[in-house]
Amino acid sequence: MDFFGNTVLYCATEEPHTRLTVTATSEVQLDLAGRQAPLQTACSWEEVAARVRSERSEANPDACQ
Repeated sequence: MDFFGNTVLYCATEEPHTRLTVTATSEVQLDLAGRQAPLQTACSWEEVAARVRSERSEANPDACQ
């Protein structure tokens, strides 16, 4: 498990190679009850990332992981 409790798979390629293709498939479940921001106050991804970097505090240290 990683820092956030997600299952982690490790793979090592020990032979020389010239090409590597990785395909990942994820199943995601969202619980948006009470969490969706109104459209007029929604932020872009870039704005959210900038806030997380600049507002490190007791409330959001894990978001910087």
